Amino acid sequence: RKWLKDLRTKANLSQDELSKKMNISQNYYSSIELGERQKDLSLSLIVKISEIFGVTFKWIADQEQKEQGDEMQKQEETIKK
Repeated sequence: RKWLKDLRTKANLSQDELSKKMNISQNYYSSIELGERQKDLSLSLIVKISEIFGVTFKWIADQEQKEQGDEMQKQEETIKK
């Protein structure tokens, strides 16, 4: 989730600092940022991200949708090769 990493780095937060604000472990946060966990973000995580960074639910949903579209396009290109 490039968008999530971008938000975090623009706020000058480490993964550890942000995970503490979200009340989750750093390892769990890292796996979310890498897209390995929470393929579909839970409502509780969306609320936390929205509150911490001052972004709307719609903005988060748009970022997720855009990233999923980018991932699907990469998979299609791989299949065509």
